[in-house]
Amino acid sequence: MKEPMSQGSSPVATDATSLPDLRRAGSVITAGARRLPYTATLLVIIAIFGIVTTNLWTDLYDTVWWDRLAYGVPALEAGRWWTPVTGAFLAQSPLDHFPALVFFVVACGLCEWRLGWRRTAIATVGGQLLGVFGAAGTLVLGRAIGWQWAAHTADELDAGWTAGATAAVIVWAYSLRAPWRPRIVIGTLGYCVISLVWVGRFEHVENIIAVVFGMGVGLQMGGPRLRSRSPTLTRHEVRIIAALLFVVVATAQLLAMGYPNEGPLGPSGLVVTRPLFIVFIVLQLLIAAGLHRGSRLAWWIAIGLTVIGLLGCLVLRSWPRSLAAAVLYLPLFLLLLRSRRAYTADVSPPTWRRIRRDLVLIVIGFVGYVVLGFTLIHGFSPAATPSEAVNIVFQRAFFSSSGGLTATTRPAHIFLDSLSLVPIAVILTVVLLLVLRTHRPAAATGRERALELLHTYGGGNLSWMATWADNVHFITADGHAAVTYQVHSGTAIVLGDPIGAPGSVDRAVIEFARYCELQGYLPCLFSSTSIVFPQTRQLQWRNVQVAEDTVIDLPTLEFKGKAWQDVRTALNKAAKTGITFRLSRLQDESFAMVQQCRGISDQWVTDKGMPEMGFTLGGIDEASDPEVRVGLAVDGAGVLQGVTSWLPVYGEAGEVRGWTLDVMRRRPDGFRNVMEFMIASACLGFKATGAQTASLSGAPLARSEDADQLGAVDMVLNRLGETLEPVYGFRTLHQFKTKFKPRYVPMYMIYTDEAALPRIGIALTQAFLPGASLRQYASMLASVRG
Repeated sequence: MKEPMSQGSSPVATDATSLPDLRRAGSVITAGARRLPYTATLLVIIAIFGIVTTNLWTDLYDTVWWDRLAYGVPALEAGRWWTPVTGAFLAQSPLDHFPALVFFVVACGLCEWRLGWRRTAIATVGGQLLGVFGAAGTLVLGRAIGWQWAAHTADELDAGWTAGATAAVIVWAYSLRAPWRPRIVIGTLGYCVISLVWVGRFEHVENIIAVVFGMGVGLQMGGPRLRSRSPTLTRHEVRIIAALLFVVVATAQLLAMGYPNEGPLGPSGLVVTRPLFIVFIVLQLLIAAGLHRGSRLAWWIAIGLTVIGLLGCLVLRSWPRSLAAAVLYLPLFLLLLRSRRAYTADVSPPTWRRIRRDLVLIVIGFVGYVVLGFTLIHGFSPAATPSEAVNIVFQRAFFSSSGGLTATTRPAHIFLDSLSLVPIAVILTVVLLLVLRTHRPAAATGRERALELLHTYGGGNLSWMATWADNVHFITADGHAAVTYQVHSGTAIVLGDPIGAPGSVDRAVIEFARYCELQGYLPCLFSSTSIVFPQTRQLQWRNVQVAEDTVIDLPTLEFKGKAWQDVRTALNKAAKTGITFRLSRLQDESFAMVQQCRGISDQWVTDKGMPEMGFTLGGIDEASDPEVRVGLAVDGAGVLQGVTSWLPVYGEAGEVRGWTLDVMRRRPDGFRNVMEFMIASACLGFKATGAQTASLSGAPLARSEDADQLGAVDMVLNRLGETLEPVYGFRTLHQFKTKFKPRYVPMYMIYTDEAALPRIGIALTQAFLPGASLRQYASMLASVRG
């Protein structure tokens, strides 16, 4: 227990620790200002305006500053020509000021970081001024022809730099590579269009003009190459754009519900009960997720919903809003028709037996819920009879009405509201299961062919893991290469490098990427080496280092010199205490020895509080393969002190050229240096048989590179490794392996783009912890926080 600090030392310690933090924060701010001088200058001006006008803590429209500095049609007609400039540095209220300021700093900073301050100034100043004057001119013209919305909106004043920031986002997007450019442009344009149509305030007119200006500036800055480039999109990009348009339509519906009587097109004229409306919107979002995964069923449902939505708007809404709906629905409908060949993924619905079982359980549960609710909850007037209860359930589920029944207590109100939500949850769950569950290949598919290719052509240090259960193998068209993968959450995670003939391996990743597009999988290569870089660069995929393989060259291995003192000490202590080592096959060991191996492994798992990790980490079951070798450290009494397993690394013509360490287990109360002893003894044994290398395998999320030199994604993974260290000790393991002076071979995760990382993270969690329960995840989180 630490001794309490004396009163005199406390302030000194606090000052001593706070000064470096202040200096570090100051250096970061200074570096940011130097890198982004334009953004920093505007931020300072905004702060000055906010302090002088008290806009940072008071509502500007309640002060004299609002009429003098805010821009709009009234300000320009009154001759206040300076307001488009002064109003840009202000906001209506502090609540508006902060989010607008954050949006401006992010948009302007990104644009300046990539394109420099001159182009950013053109985008922001041009977008802001053109947005303000263009919006004012549009509203004056609309007022002159008797447009009621224009006349009402022309009386508004506005403040803020939203138009300039929006233009900066579009210009920045045009400087990005193809997958991100259409996503950001379509998303921003869609948001601005639906905001204008369904809300229709002065700022929304500004933003749509700023978007058009930004698109023109972006094309000009992109040069002739960008302007002349034909928009060829892959299946993956088409799916993303269609899903994005579906989200835009759902957002438009939400705005129509929130602002039914506003906007330039007048009242919506659409009357739909809230439960059905929520079902329709969430259904669209689920279908969008299905389109993103390439589901054929989602495509058919999307076509149907688009037609229904378009016809419904034409029938139920006034003609201006019907026209706006056509502007949203028709491009989506045409895109879906034109890209119908992009939706090739089959869904994997539950069996009829499971459907019948689940439906019966749902009906029984819902009926029981209704009966208990009306029986135990008091506060209904009049008291509900069985026939009235059935009628009320129907009314609440489809029309949000309770008929003649009223709730007089809070529990009764909550119960009646829940009757509207339960059917919605059931419907959405069914759609979720049908649309998002893409077909999953059977486990161990292609294993025999992959094993044959491995024996014939050899592979890398992780290639033997391809033979493990739960892995699936994609065989190339010529049959001479295999790609090993698992499917989790619609993501195909590839294990290691392709296996097979050199010529076929060179094309394997390209063929596998096409296969994933057809199946609706998101491809991700995990623990791959730089061998696949030529192919993944053709696909414009990204890569990040996730581990380092630690390889020992056996022909030159000698445990001599001061650097090997720890290893020699382990060998000498083992000899003195009567511990011996042997390499063998686990199936050749006695039943008692096998049971000791399982006992040590089970105890290790129990101590961790988590199931054994899978995918690239095996256990005793994988060590039981006849081609795998186990290293056993046994004392004089026949008690097992530790066990290791070694996977064969094949070269050409079926020759084993090396071994890869997999299982590492030791008795907790046994010989302390047993791991050093077993690894060193195994390396000497493999060297005697003519093996060339011994890989100690890679520790996930651990590396020898300095963290200060890492990129953004690397920094996130580095932080994740620090967070998980108390649970799995990856970095401690990596540090332990340095005792054997290995050479390091980087291992990478290769992915399509940054937007795929959250989904890949979920899939990797499922792959590495396939048997983890919610309780175990909670235990792991508690350990991390501790």
